[in-house]
Amino acid sequence: MLRQIRGRWKRNSVHSADLQPVDAATLQLTHGGNVEIFDFFRRNSSWNANVGMYDRLTRTDLAEGLDDLITKTGIGGKSVKAETVYGRRIIANSNGLVFAWAAGTWDFFFRLPNERTDAAYRDGARLDLTYPPGWLNFYLLRLGDEWPAILEHWFKISYQDSLNNDR
Repeated sequence: MLRQIRGRWKRNSVHSADLQPVDAATLQLTHGGNVEIFDFFRRNSSWNANVGMYDRLTRTDLAEGLDDLITKTGIGGKSVKAETVYGRRIIANSNGLVFAWAAGTWDFFFRLPNERTDAAYRDGARLDLTYPPGWLNFYLLRLGDEWPAILEHWFKISYQDSLNNDR
């Protein structure tokens, strides 16, 4: 499955310099709706003084996959901003609200309101109380063969909801 995942994502879409983990304070992502998720990231990250940055907590190919969702869904340009914050790859809307992020080897997270959860659960999402409220986990290995379509679908919904509900 990992080969299938890697094969679906373009290799040249993300440059390694774009994946350098940084502190959220250095970015223009000051939207109030980010406070809780950035606080969670900060508490669960490690600063590596030897290299002067936070340890990467999102596999590079998973970060590339998250970035590829921007292209695959037709959302791009100045509509979104992709960054690596506290070691995790994030995507924020044009207002600076984070609506998607990836971590580890297999985990995508989308900000979704309560009225979307039942439909997301039917598509394989899960609620993990380890993470702040409002975020659903789409664990690739649980999504089955339809994982690309599922991720694209929920990425678009999360993006649109982030604009409509700009919390």
